[in-house]
Amino acid sequence: EIELADVTAQSWQIRNVMLSPPKITLAILSHGQLEMISRCLESILNITVYPHFEILIVTNELPSDPLFNQWLHEATQLTLSPKIRINFTKADANHPSRCNRAVSDAENDLVVLVRDECVIIQDIWLDELVRTCQERDVAAASPLLHRAGDAKIMGAGKVLGLIGGWESPYEHNASVDDTGYLDHLRVTRDVSALSSSCMLISKSHYESVGGMDEIALGDNHSVLDFGLKLRRKNWRLIVQPRSSIIFGGETKPFDIKHSLEGAVAEITATEALLNRWGKTALIDPYWNPNLSLAESVPSPEIELLPEWLYSPSAKPRFLAHSLENAQGNYRIISPLNAAYKAGLATRFIWPQ
Repeated sequence: EIELADVTAQSWQIRNVMLSPPKITLAILSHGQLEMISRCLESILNITVYPHFEILIVTNELPSDPLFNQWLHEATQLTLSPKIRINFTKADANHPSRCNRAVSDAENDLVVLVRDECVIIQDIWLDELVRTCQERDVAAASPLLHRAGDAKIMGAGKVLGLIGGWESPYEHNASVDDTGYLDHLRVTRDVSALSSSCMLISKSHYESVGGMDEIALGDNHSVLDFGLKLRRKNWRLIVQPRSSIIFGGETKPFDIKHSLEGAVAEITATEALLNRWGKTALIDPYWNPNLSLAESVPSPEIELLPEWLYSPSAKPRFLAHSLENAQGNYRIISPLNAAYKAGLATRFIWPQ
């Protein structure tokens, strides 16, 4: 059974009617920040109206933090419905490790993976995600993520190749009232990758692709890789704007050593991802090729003006796009510039 719902003056959506809401496992993923996880749990218990779910807290072991462990013990006694359970990962476990543990320990097929930095602000957020995942071939769905304080958009699904990597359109550039290009921020959309902050996923789909990569990708690109694996099986990933949550900010420790280690890990993970997927990880089938990839707000690509369009020549023509690193400069930009200066070719290096 379905129903039509108005979205804007020019758009509407088809919604599934839930006659019998399925049971859900809602997994809160934490690495031990008491302030964040207590706020997240409180918002879930006080605001969520979905009738059938359990709460599973998956957190790193912190034997040296008695206050946090005392809170965990007390949390399991807060309520009998929903039931609250605790599961521990290693002290140095990363986000995909917590996700894999949560799905493995979930008692239901539908599992919400939500980071403890998130805050629930909408009573029907979970209902809307469940409706979406009941559609045919849908493996996972995410809500819109809003920034704490001003509610600007932080996550609306990832676009492959956006701003030289994998970014969300409108990130930090749209307010809660903006509808976006062609109602981009109002209509349900297929995307190539979902946010790591919150997603509803089918356990059977999750396990069929081997879960998330804890080792080669870790905290960098494991969710993107997971989305690509699902799409390779022709399953759909959906952003559902009717569901919205607040992302309260990162809880990772910040110091120079951690920052340098994180930068190195990201470079290593990016290389591993590109070696694994090649151009598949950079070409987005859901992003109009006439739109620019150089900025997060969708706009027509009008800056492509190669030299040969206004100065015809019989020389070979090279249209190139390089990665923004030393390898891209060494292997692509420098040779093309040298050939151009020697009069052997014309070239245009596209910033897309």
